[in-house]
Amino acid sequence: MIRHSQNPGSKAFTLIELLVVIAIIAILIGLLLPAVQKVREAAARTTSSNNLKQLALACHNLADARGQQLPPTAGNAGGYTLNATLHFYLLPYLEQEALYNLGFSAASAQPVKTYQSPLDVTTSNQLAGNNLPVGNYAANTLVFGRCTVSGTTITTVVLAGRTMFPAGIADGTSNTVFFAEKKGTCTAPTGGSAWPGSGPTAGPPLWVANPPNDLYLAAFNFTTGAIQPPQPATAPATACDPRRPHMLSAGGCLVAMGDGSVRSVAPSISATTWAVACTPASGDILGNDW
Repeated sequence: MIRHSQNPGSKAFTLIELLVVIAIIAILIGLLLPAVQKVREAAARTTSSNNLKQLALACHNLADARGQQLPPTAGNAGGYTLNATLHFYLLPYLEQEALYNLGFSAASAQPVKTYQSPLDVTTSNQLAGNNLPVGNYAANTLVFGRCTVSGTTITTVVLAGRTMFPAGIADGTSNTVFFAEKKGTCTAPTGGSAWPGSGPTAGPPLWVANPPNDLYLAAFNFTTGAIQPPQPATAPATACDPRRPHMLSAGGCLVAMGDGSVRSVAPSISATTWAVACTPASGDILGNDW
């Protein structure tokens, strides 16, 4: 009987060879994960940019329907007869007419995807105490309200503004911030903000009318009135202020301009340049850091 022997050229992996293969796979995974994270962040920034663009264009369409008057930050003014917030007035122009028809009280309890950025994990949280959904896009009260400004400080605010569009944006719609990204909630100092209404209040002399919530104070510090640039993404949680715009990624803070364009504000922007970009009719020129 003829016996066939095994092929002397074939052999199994040794333990050392197997460990080397595992090590190589681990290295490749380690190299791949940051790339995947960057792709995810880029996709999230694209989504957030699109949300901001929709908000700015919704303001255009709403103003066209209301005699060229922009919606107020909150309250009723001119052709806006409901005691509601800007984000509520925008709902029919964001394909949310059914939610708008429910009325302000009912709609205020519903999260709106267009108002939430995938860059901010805190949007899954609910505002403590009243269970209202949080949002990530603050409206610039310097545009939608009526403010008295001295340099980079706001001395008085009326939320029920009467800004005509585009006539009331004398500095140019492409030079004026309408909306800015912000944190949904923070561990300090106040804990959060809700898009529909209800939240912290402050008395005179800074406020002519009490602000309905944090979300609408994009341009300035809630307590002092100082116009401050967005907080950097690296700001520690203890310093995070949900009443200010906030960079949700290292790439900068995304803002929607009055013409519907979206741009990123760099971490290096000065308070002076930010103030110029937020004031709609100051006559100032944007700095080189814009």
